[in-house]
Amino acid sequence: MEEEQAQAEFQPVEEEQEQAQAEFQPMEAELEQAQAEFQPVEAELEQAQAEFQPVEAELKQAQAEGQQLEMELSRKQALPAALEELERYRKAEEDMDMSTIGILQDKFEHMEEIQIQLREVLGELYDASRLEQGDILVIGCSTSEVAGGRIGTYSSQEIGECLFQTASLFCRERGIYLACQCCEHLNRSLIVEKACMKEHRLTRVNVVPQLKAGGAFATAAYRHMQEPVAVEEIVAQAGVDIGDTLIGMHLASVAVPVRTGQRVIGQAHVACARTRAKYVGGSRAVYDDCI
Repeated sequence: MEEEQAQAEFQPVEEEQEQAQAEFQPMEAELEQAQAEFQPVEAELEQAQAEFQPVEAELKQAQAEGQQLEMELSRKQALPAALEELERYRKAEEDMDMSTIGILQDKFEHMEEIQIQLREVLGELYDASRLEQGDILVIGCSTSEVAGGRIGTYSSQEIGECLFQTASLFCRERGIYLACQCCEHLNRSLIVEKACMKEHRLTRVNVVPQLKAGGAFATAAYRHMQEPVAVEEIVAQAGVDIGDTLIGMHLASVAVPVRTGQRVIGQAHVACARTRAKYVGGSRAVYDDCI
């Protein structure tokens, strides 16, 4: 009885299930039909994407070419202004006096100061060197360094004149010869009085120093000495280097540094040297400290 009652109760559920399945079959058929209809659309979409890829590549290439054309157009538009600027520069260069390049144009305001400084240096060196009449004092001088520049960049005629006159007077008062070293362009030749060349049998060379080929100091010497001559080399008994001009090649052996109290002239470093005779002999030799 219970079994029959359970079957009777289950039968409506089973019938409902069968009815649901019957209702679902058309929906399943519609889904399959929709999927069948979508497949051609999907295929068309894939085909469209495949066809679009070359178009996209062409578009990117066209954009790149457009950017390049835009850059070229910008350069062409800027070209007239650049040419005009170049023409102004060329004209200014042509109008420029090339002889003034590397020459100090501003007035130097410390002439008296550098005169005092040079006299102090020369006085200390003279006392330490025990120079005698007829000896040679060599001076190398960078007026650019004195003025605060770098050697060879701002030659100053007025500084060269000032320092030469100071050194020349000092040497004349003591009966010693002044040798003024030229710059490297003239192989550091020297300007001396003709009497000095003859007395010391020096080799003469043919050159007239200028501000930018010889230096302001040597140029002043050539202008103001009584009988100036250029010589190739000397053997000096003492020397002053103003601005690291390297005078060592013109000093006699053996050079001895002289530490002066005044270490600068203007803004140029100053180095001084005297010379002494070579020591010869051995442990039993006796030396003269005065030479």
